[in-house]
Amino acid sequence: MKIFDYKFLVLDFDGVFTDNKVFCDAKGNELVRCCKYDSLALKIIKNYIKKNDINFQIFILSSEENQVVSKRAQKLDIKAYQGIQDKFGFLNNFNNGKNSNRIFNELIFLGNDINDLASMKEAAFSACPKDSPLIIKKNSNFVANKNGGNGFIREVLEYLISPLNLDDIY
Repeated sequence: MKIFDYKFLVLDFDGVFTDNKVFCDAKGNELVRCCKYDSLALKIIKNYIKKNDINFQIFILSSEENQVVSKRAQKLDIKAYQGIQDKFGFLNNFNNGKNSNRIFNELIFLGNDINDLASMKEAAFSACPKDSPLIIKKNSNFVANKNGGNGFIREVLEYLISPLNLDDIY
């Protein structure tokens, strides 16, 4: 399938956008590192969606509430849902339960750890970074060659758009 045969791209944050590590200072402030390759790939996909008027939603779904997630989502102009402990339940009730099965049938889910497992198993297509735990790798349709926070998102997006003419996207 091609990327736009789906309708939703849902991304975990920690371990997907980041290398799953956090820097903490003495005041409790947290810093994470994100990959610009991933950011540019998302921007290009979003521009293509807008230019071609494609019904396709991209959002972040994070179990933590963190200003880092908010600021990154804001910069990327992507909706972020935070503090979601039950990601599967959230997605199952997406759009107030209307066509709840539909989201999973049209869902690309990028995750990396146990709290993503139920959603990844149910998604039409799921992908994980190379540095994910074995249980996640076994339940993913695509295991990337890249680690989280190191071009993982871009690798998955390029894999999913490869049936299309890359020149049309880029």
